[in-house]
Formats: sequence, structure tokens, C-alpha cells
Amino acid sequence: MQIDLHFNRLVPTALAVWLLVTWSAMAHEEFRWKLSPGDRLSVTINQASETQSVCETVKRISGNEIAVEIDWTVTAVEDDIVQIRQTIKRIQIRLATPTADGSNQVEIDTSANAAARPKKGVELKVLDDLNSLIGVSVDLSMNTRGEILDLRIAEDDLQKIRQAGSQTPLLNLMSVEGMQDLFRASSFVLPEEPLNPGATWEHRRTSESPFGKFTTKESFEFAGEVDRDGRKQLQFASKTTVDQLPERPANVNPVDPPPELREISGQGTYWFDPERGIFTEANTNSVLRSRKSFRDLVVNTTITSRASLIIERR
Repeated sequence: MQIDLHFNRLVPTALAVWLLVTWSAMAHEEFRWKLSPGDRLSVTINQASETQSVCETVKRISGNEIAVEIDWTVTAVEDDIVQIRQTIKRIQIRLATPTADGSNQVEIDTSANAAARPKKGVELKVLDDLNSLIGVSVDLSMNTRGEILDLRIAEDDLQKIRQAGSQTPLLNLMSVEGMQDLFRASSFVLPEEPLNPGATWEHRRTSESPFGKFTTKESFEFAGEVDRDGRKQLQFASKTTVDQLPERPANVNPVDPPPELREISGQGTYWFDPERGIFTEANTNSVLRSRKSFRDLVVNTTITSRASLIIERR
């Protein structure tokens, strides 16, 4: 099966927007992260996206589902600064190649046994590239309000990231620059002043993307305390829109101009456990719409994504 990853290059942009909002709900003035050296946490990220591209009367659907399992180990805590080593443990992907109905699918799992491994072709290459990322560690510094302060990647792991092949569906995300941008873009924290249920606030952020520089507006609301599985949780909600679309470059190639971003929107719900001192779960949905011109043709693309993130103490 031939895997066309053309539109997967847009997925890291949608994923980065989602993670930016997710990390932003990780802190509260009265309910800090409570972590100690030696603490270990399991982080599971699941993201599914579908891409629909329409050119005149031709429609193509592709998609993917990505699951990443990550270990967090707290290596030090000093003056409300937490040092965390984040290690990738497992990656699973399911790709639906571009067809009229998106029915052609391939599944790849870095934990698959030998019998389930693809034997040749692009699928094997993708698996080998993903396997090279297993064990890659990122050392990050975070304050107890959830603000990412610093990111460090060991030279050996930098080499693994750089050597991941061009067929990897998360190539942009797994690049050194992509990982740095992703973590640093997620540094927004909640206001330091106490929040009452119903309190709202906004945050604007300028980001670089394949579409150019654009500004998003995140609107947040503190919904208050809720009961989840017998435990008190703090619930937050968010809404994301594009506040300023990318400016069209002055000098563009009229034959093959860059894609135009038309819309980014999203909404999410997040929960924080004040007793355990950790952010526990996020569920989000987002939409990204773009337009690309090819000579006299116009391709309109819509990417819809849903994602979840779960953090548990080990």
C-alpha cells in the first residue's frame, strides 16, 4: 500500500494548537502542581484527525489516529521549579490514505511483535522511523503553575530525531525545531489572582506555521468544582479562534502560491485534581480550514480533530 502523507504535514499544526490550549489549563493560583523528586507519571495522548480535500467535483478523504505513551519522571524540585524528564515509550498510528471514502487504512505499532510487523515498503520505513524515537527523552523545567521555562534534548536523542526519515507522519512535530516550538508555545498559565467559578479570561498568541504567522485567541472559563469518580476536580473550559489571519506575502509565485489559512477553531474541557496536585485529563475538538491554489484550480481542505490527554501517577 502506498501511503500519501501530503496532508499529514498539516496535522502537527492542529496538534500544536491543541496542546497549547491543553497546557494552558494546567495551573490555578490556589491549586498548584504538587510534585516531588522521584515522582513518576504516565501520560497518554490520543489524537484522531480527518482531512477532506475538495477540488471542483473531486473529494478525497484521508486521516490518522495517533496514540503516544510517555513517562514523566520528576528529577528535581527547587524553589517551585520542577525538573521533569519526559520519555517516549510507545507510538501507535492508523493512517487512512487519500481515497474517495478514506477506506484504505494501515496500522503501525512500535510495540507490535515480529509477526505483526510490516515486512516491506513505506509501512516498514515508517515503523523503523517511529521505533528510532522510542526512548527519546526531553528534559523540561516547569514551575508549579504549569509554565514551561526551559527545554533540553540530549545530543544522542537529537541525532535520533534528525535521522527519522521523511516518511514519518509526525516529521514536522518530531523535528528538533518542532519539539522546541511545541513545548515553548505551551507556556501560557492561568492568572495568578484567585479565580471564582464563572471567571473568564483571554490570551492571545502569535504562532509560526506552514501558512505563515497568525494570532489565535484562547478564551477560558473556570467552571468550578465537579465530582468525577468520587473525587473533587476543578473543571475548565476553553474556546479557540483565529484573531488575526496570516498576511499574504507580497511576492508570491502565481503558479504555486502558499496555502491560505481560512479558519482555526476549537473547544475543550480540562480537569485538575487539587488533592493529587496534577492535571488529570483533557478532551478537545478542533477544526482547521485552508485553501490552496494550483494554477486555475482551488483545493479547499478541512481538518477536523479530536484529542484526549490523560495523566496518572504511577
